[in-house]
Order: sequence, then C-alpha cells, then structure tokens
Amino acid sequence: MFLEARNKSTWAPKGKNLEGEVHEDIGIISYDTARKSFILRQFHVEGFVNQYILDYLAPDGKTLIFTTESIENIPAGWRTRETYRVNNTDEFTEIFELAAPGKDFELYSSSYLKRIS
Repeated sequence: MFLEARNKSTWAPKGKNLEGEVHEDIGIISYDTARKSFILRQFHVEGFVNQYILDYLAPDGKTLIFTTESIENIPAGWRTRETYRVNNTDEFTEIFELAAPGKDFELYSSSYLKRIS
C-alpha cells in the first residue's frame, strides 16, 4: 500500500523574485518491512529527488517527522526535514526545513492546510 501526495505551491512576485515561483512535487509514502519504517520519496519539478525516513511518530499519531537519507541533484551534505502535524480531522500543518552542509536545520517554509469540501 502506498500513500500519494501531490503539491503545488505558488508564490507571488516579491523583492528580487520579480516573476514569482511555482513549485510542484509528488510524494509517495510506503512502509519498508525490512527496516520496519515508513519511507517518503519526493519528486520535485526542479529535479530534486528526496528520500526520507520516518524519524519520529508521536504517541498520539498526530506528529510525524521525516528526515532525508539522500537527496539527488544537490551538492553533498545538504539535508531536509518534513514535519506534519495533524491539527484536527480537517486541518494539518507542514513544516519544511533545510540544513546546509555542517549546519543545523532552518525553517524554509510552513504551510497550514485545511480541507474545503
């Protein structure tokens, strides 16, 4: 069994980014029985392919933290982390963090998502 997620984020023109930005990715979560862990694979339109492993699952199941095991098409040493927090049955928060080689994670984006139908 797999869980597929499709994401499209659009940022309006701002500052030095006069054209704005559109980002799209597809994520697939699967369970690796050999490692007894959930794995998240993301495929980004920019060419990045991230493979994450589930690092933390809260006892109530409402917070999941995935950290990259590998990233394709980026200089060595970069890491990313995805945190998903279930707020209620219709809302969740996604936090995306980046870490440059030898550095700690820093917030890159945070998104609040709400079911509309």
